[in-house]
Amino acid sequence: MEITFKEVDFAYPAYALPVQPILHQISFQLPTASWNVLVGSIGSGKSTLLQLAAGLLTPTKGSILWDQQVFLAGEKKLPKRPPVGLVTQSPDTQLFELTVRREIAFGPMNQGCSPTEVDEHVQTAMSWVGLSKKLADRSPFHLSGGEKRKVALASLLAMKPRVLLLDEPTAGLDAKGKQQLIKQLRWLQREQGITLLIVTHHLEEMLPYIDQLFVLSEGKMAMQGAPDQLFRHPNRWKELGLPLPEITEFIATLNNRFQLSISLQEGSIESVLKELEATLMSRGDL
Repeated sequence: MEITFKEVDFAYPAYALPVQPILHQISFQLPTASWNVLVGSIGSGKSTLLQLAAGLLTPTKGSILWDQQVFLAGEKKLPKRPPVGLVTQSPDTQLFELTVRREIAFGPMNQGCSPTEVDEHVQTAMSWVGLSKKLADRSPFHLSGGEKRKVALASLLAMKPRVLLLDEPTAGLDAKGKQQLIKQLRWLQREQGITLLIVTHHLEEMLPYIDQLFVLSEGKMAMQGAPDQLFRHPNRWKELGLPLPEITEFIATLNNRFQLSISLQEGSIESVLKELEATLMSRGDL
């Protein structure tokens, strides 16, 4: 499923003071089954953009398209809720049922699924995110932070969304938990055709998988494109007050020193060193 923003503005109603748009002239497209990442400083409008993409807020100007379904500025609500799921930065705020099973079953039950279908959706969603069946009858509020995040994600997946919007999904996870989550998201994107839009401050963790990178600054789209291309403008990142990933700076240094052309989107030291060794050997420098 594609999502398209066309010259979208958004401002919260102001009854006394002049309205100041939080987002201004935002235009972009998320192709079906693509991995997209949104970065920006605090207060740049990232969370607001996610809520607009989920259909939870109405654009002040412009339009948002989910495939062919259009949401125009000024409309009170969507005639039909798009198949889009949003996981917030604090999954606790999305949990409310007594058990993990009931939490995940809530969505498909309200979609009118039969008891058999609900059970199938619950089991499938739990397996997709790597939740143990032993947790099904546990209270979601007694789980670890990583497990709560998985329950929130499974609750959305049980409703068969075609787009997932994730706000800082790796926050609070240890290294192993981050790797597991990214692996699961990669599988959902490639095998289930789910479109991803992820807000994160930790680009290194998912660099190799990013199709498009969007950079917000003061409510405007400052840069967008393939990460390898955007990283070629380090001065622009400095102007925006955003650091480049450490591994990206390392690769840029290697490229300049040895006249190499290693992609600035490589995500691990191991892969960078392997490519460096292969390049130097092919040139007879090793």
